[in-house]
Amino acid sequence: MTNASQRIIEAIAPQLGGGQVQHDSKGIWEWRGSLQGFPTRVRAEALYCHVQVEAKNPLGSFQLKWSPKFVPDPTAVDADAFDVADDVRIWVGRNVVIECFGLEVPEQLAGFRSFPPQGTGYLVEGMQRDHVSLLAVDEDELSAFVVLENPDVVGATVRFTQLLAWTAAQLALMAPSAPQLNAAARAPNAATRVRCNYCNALFLLTETSRCPQCGAPAGS
Repeated sequence: MTNASQRIIEAIAPQLGGGQVQHDSKGIWEWRGSLQGFPTRVRAEALYCHVQVEAKNPLGSFQLKWSPKFVPDPTAVDADAFDVADDVRIWVGRNVVIECFGLEVPEQLAGFRSFPPQGTGYLVEGMQRDHVSLLAVDEDELSAFVVLENPDVVGATVRFTQLLAWTAAQLALMAPSAPQLNAAARAPNAATRVRCNYCNALFLLTETSRCPQCGAPAGS
């Protein structure tokens, strides 16, 4: 008798091409193969499809989280925004945040801002489209958790797996220059954080000067 994990992986495997389908004694199924030359694994777990792409990342590390429940706290104020002991949410897209302890904010921001804006833009859009609850960009791996409670979980998992493989291929072409690394190191101090006057989201002021959560112009 097939279980949900098996059905999902067997539907994903032909779309990723090649590779092997296997399972463990607990009935957890996975696909292992290679995309764009990078070792890739997709594992259908209880609540998520866990995607892993092994790739060297010459830039910075960071994590992003998505949830339709991520909405700004209307009572939050700037004074408590970066308290080292508290969780901090910094919006980088609608319902997509960097969430960490205040003490970890400088490292997370440096990693996120070390990436080209177009690259992080694709990742943020992919998380929103495919319901990716967590994206981790580390030194030697890109990983993501695609929510199973999605009518198109198979399509979403295939798309985001392909996006991570494409991102890995772009990273392989990069070597961080001294200006890049210096800019990333300065990012936490150079970045101007603001709160949206409409939705109260905390975000970093960029060239677009718009709130990534609601789209309102900054400072209006």
